Amino acid sequence: DLAGAILGVILDKALKTDDSSSQTSDATPASMHLMQRVSNAFAVDAEVDARGAEGQVHICLFQKNSEGLGYRLVFTPGDRAGLELQRIGSRGVAVIDTATNLAAPGNQLHTLQWTRDRNGSMNVTLNGNPVLSTSDRGLRDPFDGIEFSNRNGEFALRSLKLSGVN
Repeated sequence: DLAGAILGVILDKALKTDDSSSQTSDATPASMHLMQRVSNAFAVDAEVDARGAEGQVHICLFQKNSEGLGYRLVFTPGDRAGLELQRIGSRGVAVIDTATNLAAPGNQLHTLQWTRDRNGSMNVTLNGNPVLSTSDRGLRDPFDGIEFSNRNGEFALRSLKLSGVN
């Protein structure tokens, strides 16, 4: 199942970690992806532990491969906390909606819920508070997987639930 596969990826990465290495701002982003057919209507629930006030978390539903078409939710905690919803298309990345000045301090556990219905309406809540509500029908086909990654920060993924799996 999805939870078992994600846990397996996390454990594999943890067991292959070299504790003597130091993390720099130029470090390669840590990411994991799971190839799993997902309907065009979906719900993603994530608990993300922001262990600092820097960096970003990306949650992406993709078509074909993790470098392909899809939707990406970008979460930035800290003093300049915000969310950005992006569509990755054949012409590049387009910002669909943003929310800024959010209450999402670093060094804290945050819950994200991102839903999309069959008509393209998307809603995102942060810690139970609605922050984004928009519509986009740019991608109509099912998705082939999900990716979770961090960019220049320290984060722990406590849980990730994906509904709409075919």
